[in-house]
Amino acid sequence: MSKKTKDVFINVIIIAVIFLFIYIFANSKIVIYRFLSRYDDKLCYLLTRKNNSFLFKLISLIIMFIFCLPFYPYKIRNLFKYEKIDFKFFVRICLMVLSVNLFVIFIRYLPDVIKYFNFYNNGVIENTYHKSVNISIFNIIISGLITPIVEEIICRGIIYNRLKNISSVRLAIIFSSILFALLHAPKLGFNIVAILTILVTGAFLAYTYEKTKTIWTSIFLHSLINIFLLLTVLLGNKYSQPHLVALFLPVIIIPGIIIAIQEIKKYSKSKNIDKPITL
Repeated sequence: MSKKTKDVFINVIIIAVIFLFIYIFANSKIVIYRFLSRYDDKLCYLLTRKNNSFLFKLISLIIMFIFCLPFYPYKIRNLFKYEKIDFKFFVRICLMVLSVNLFVIFIRYLPDVIKYFNFYNNGVIENTYHKSVNISIFNIIISGLITPIVEEIICRGIIYNRLKNISSVRLAIIFSSILFALLHAPKLGFNIVAILTILVTGAFLAYTYEKTKTIWTSIFLHSLINIFLLLTVLLGNKYSQPHLVALFLPVIIIPGIIIAIQEIKKYSKSKNIDKPITL
């Protein structure tokens, strides 16, 4: 095993352990609740219950950022620099990433589409995906704003740059995407399809960051994905219109897949993709 490969694996293992620690902390809410309830009910409620545990989730993200920050190989100011982007490329990448995530939702709601066209149950449409959905303004703030900012800074800004600095762009994209998927795996119940979707999404986000040279594009794209998925699930589950959602999704999925194939071909032919970036 070469020194470069060894360095990559050591960094990946250390970061994976940090993610495991954060996961344990994020799931220790019940323990923290029981401990704090003995001393201060108001603080206990504020931290673990109020606004769907908004403050607790925020603290978890901040802790993750603090633990990962030492891995950043460049000056901190370079992490937040802004570069002019190719708007056409950004629109294409948005369609690609949305198509990957929405394809999974389309498959989920497919049984309802079949029922819709076959008029089962005496013409009454039933939602085959029963799940209680409670989306508040705090869910939107966490999922649509704070989480994308923190996760992109960590997974693309810090981890991706760290791995690229000690290996290559291709290896950095692969391993940072794997870590990004592992970060979400417990929350997804270790569902293989969902994890693979997150892994592919992570690869596209890393590719976007590499092409645009600014973390703000991947943050915006990540935020767009999360908000779009929240609205899709809200419409499909809470308002019991999954067949309408599934019928609309191919409008985005098909163009996204076509663009993804074109971009992958272009990427595979690139000769300068592993060329290091000077900061």
